[in-house]
Amino acid sequence: MRTSLARNGVIVQVCVALGVAGSIVAQSRVSRAAFEAPAPSGPGTEQVDQEGQRKGVLPGWEASGTLGTGFSDTYGVGIGGRVGYTLPVGVYLGGQMQAYWGQNNGGQTGHATFVGAEVGYKIYPLQAVNGLEFRPYVFGGPAFISQSTSDAPYVRSKTGFAVQPGALTVFHIGQAFLGADFHFLATPSPFGAALLGSAGAGF
Repeated sequence: MRTSLARNGVIVQVCVALGVAGSIVAQSRVSRAAFEAPAPSGPGTEQVDQEGQRKGVLPGWEASGTLGTGFSDTYGVGIGGRVGYTLPVGVYLGGQMQAYWGQNNGGQTGHATFVGAEVGYKIYPLQAVNGLEFRPYVFGGPAFISQSTSDAPYVRSKTGFAVQPGALTVFHIGQAFLGADFHFLATPSPFGAALLGSAGAGF
């Protein structure tokens, strides 16, 4: 009788242990699934077949916003936005707007606005990292610049044609993406360089 009870007790303990272990494993899988990033799926993302072969880029529209700095008296805090279309071969064609606010002298703040077009090319350098995009590009368009100085009238304004070579690095998560935009403000003067965070989505 005691032997039977002991065996029953062992069986119960084993069942409880197995149940607890199963619960832990299930919760672990649920947790991993909950925090697993969605696979890249929006326009501008690289297409890969079931055998892992690259099949070009999904065409479509995408839009994003930027926020950062130009590290100078004229190009201080910067914001921007871009909208563009990606072709199946990976070429990106779009428009972009940037605005910067810089140093203040005599109540006048230096600022700059750029509006124009950009051409880029999407590159996916690491096949093992699905969704990582590197996009060199060139921006060109009208520039409206007001430099703040220490002498009256404190602001000197000019217009010109802007040329800005740069590169955008982003990571796609589903239809959205996050990344960084680095470019040179080559023309017109003053020369500068800007680094901005970028966030957007395909649609």
